[in-house]
Amino acid sequence: MIYHVNVDWANRSTALSYWLDEAHQGKGIMTASCRAFVSHAFTTWKLNRITIQCATGNTRSRAIPERLGFKLEGILREAEWLYDHYVDHVLYALLRSDHTDGNSTDALPAISSTLDSKGKTGR
Repeated sequence: MIYHVNVDWANRSTALSYWLDEAHQGKGIMTASCRAFVSHAFTTWKLNRITIQCATGNTRSRAIPERLGFKLEGILREAEWLYDHYVDHVLYALLRSDHTDGNSTDALPAISSTLDSKGKTGR
């Protein structure tokens, strides 16, 4: 699951949020999906800024914005109650001026190549 948390049209910004079942992680599905969302947000919607937040200890989730060229902007202390304690979040952002993949549609084949005809992963 991936979605825009909120689109702030006045400031031309949005935040992305995502979650993927553990059985499907490590196959590039979420990176490809985020790449497609980023490209669409910058090229079609003409947004200027996209942010992603994730728990500081969630290395797999943190790898996605890092792979896509997002910049680490800071730590949000005790930002989320998770299970039985608060966790810090790391905040990443990407500006349109930093985005070098503005015309990319290569994320779409990457997604479809991992899915069979019924939408299930073939790996």
